[in-house]
Amino acid sequence: GIRDIGVTGVQTCALPIYTMRFTAGDEYNAGTQFTHAALEKLVDPSRVYHIGVRGSTYQQGGFAYVREFGYQVITFTELMQRGIASVLEQLHTALRGHPVVLCFDMDAFDPACAPGVATPSWGGLSAREGLDIVRGLAGLDLVAVDVNTVSPAHDHQDRKSTRLNSS
Repeated sequence: GIRDIGVTGVQTCALPIYTMRFTAGDEYNAGTQFTHAALEKLVDPSRVYHIGVRGSTYQQGGFAYVREFGYQVITFTELMQRGIASVLEQLHTALRGHPVVLCFDMDAFDPACAPGVATPSWGGLSAREGLDIVRGLAGLDLVAVDVNTVSPAHDHQDRKSTRLNSS
């Protein structure tokens, strides 16, 4: 059944509460996890936020498609126009009193501060903005945090790995 968990994400996020099944030629992949989670009623899409999504998607009209399921999508452009504080206020209003799983997709960051990611794309979050988002979640019932799409092979100067190890 539906778990009473809000999932906030920065860019796209994985579902740690969802058991993924990957086999060759399978319909389950990194671009379909949220479709299947909604269809299989594993999450309440009205409390799942994709924040800061930008760049290309697996299909044309991908953001509209995800919204059709009831997922909350706040694009990177909208995040910057509204401001981080405004989006955080929305999250606190919607998710207060519910367990929250934060999935932080490192692809949301600009490669200048996070070069070792799976799909680097210029114009992303600064390190300060990322910290503002994380700090702004204080007061919510964070039950789990997932940092994903870290790709050490793309981090030719080992910058991100060094920072993560020193935190």
